[in-house]
Amino acid sequence: MEAPVEAPVAAVAAPSGLKRHRPASTAAEIPSDALLSSRRLSNKWKANSCWVDAALTLWETMQRWRLISHDQSSELREPPLQLPAVERSDCTLKLGPGAKLIFASNLGQVLCEWWRLRVGEIAATERELDVAALTEQLMAARDAVRLAVLQRTLNSALHKELGEEMEKFGSAHRALEVFTQSAHASFLRAGSTPKCAALQCGKLLRSPSLTGLPTAITLSAAELTDAEGDCFAALQAKVNTPGKQGKRQKKRACPHCNLDSHFLEQPHTSVVADGAAPTLLVLDLPKEPPYPAAALPYDLRPSAEPRPLYIGGTVQGSYRLVGVLMYATRYHFFADVIDPRERRWLRYDGRVAGGVGQPTMAGGVGQPTMHGKPGEPRRYYYPTLAVYVMDSQVYF
Repeated sequence: MEAPVEAPVAAVAAPSGLKRHRPASTAAEIPSDALLSSRRLSNKWKANSCWVDAALTLWETMQRWRLISHDQSSELREPPLQLPAVERSDCTLKLGPGAKLIFASNLGQVLCEWWRLRVGEIAATERELDVAALTEQLMAARDAVRLAVLQRTLNSALHKELGEEMEKFGSAHRALEVFTQSAHASFLRAGSTPKCAALQCGKLLRSPSLTGLPTAITLSAAELTDAEGDCFAALQAKVNTPGKQGKRQKKRACPHCNLDSHFLEQPHTSVVADGAAPTLLVLDLPKEPPYPAAALPYDLRPSAEPRPLYIGGTVQGSYRLVGVLMYATRYHFFADVIDPRERRWLRYDGRVAGGVGQPTMAGGVGQPTMHGKPGEPRRYYYPTLAVYVMDSQVYF
């Protein structure tokens, strides 16, 4: 049965004192069904490619929303987030009996090439699009991205095995982190530093550092349980509340006060270090599925008003959910994203509809669900990553 079509997200009033920008297209410019199918054309699944397909969809969604937040068209030929730095590493890939390819992989370059096909080529030719040809081009560009990610993340000794690795299931979380680490200044990053719990001291064990922190902030099942399943509330608690003392934690000498003391984990974020609120928030959710689903309802609130982010008692901005990574354990990934041109939720699953995004109901986004390709058994999917964009400058 075809999924019910979600109505475009309604316009919301700008918070007092904040500037609201409007993208180039408006709700009055409703494209035809053929045009929508062209715009939604994306990666078609091949040989366990879903982990790269879903990561690319979320990466593209981040880029489009960041462009709009800066009052630019979401269809620029160059992606706005900083691309991964060049790491040249020649390797040989066996393509079959007697055939091999020697190449130098540049992740930033192949990401840019995929973006130009997915964004620039479709925008330029969507009224006379050769769907079959562009689908093949997108798949080839996706495979180049997949190879570049593997080349970056595998031990160099495994390069000779890249042909085998290209067929294996991988981590969408790892791929997205590789895509975004060079653009870390656009993301909220959070860490913690041990702090002496003695009342007469309260000093940090070492200076806070953001070095090496990922662009995604991990939320544990315990943190979500404390927040009654509300992911955004769990984030606010994590970045504002010192970590609890472990029941078995031993006291140790504090180098500042010389007292035997417990140490609390004092949170620190990139907001304090960089002095500016981030455009994007990425929440890394537990990898283990919530069984039963009712035991830990993931409250991502995709249809709700933007959520204000408080850090240190100050509102840093309001954030709206724009993307969710869904996962069936050790089987498949797909991504639900809200397209800023259509202002509605679309489901991108490379195994369904040839990779073309399909409208989905906002009320079901981010909720554990049974999903599958028509004619095949449906499997249990749950959210493992959520993407938010600052809403104070975005028009809906």
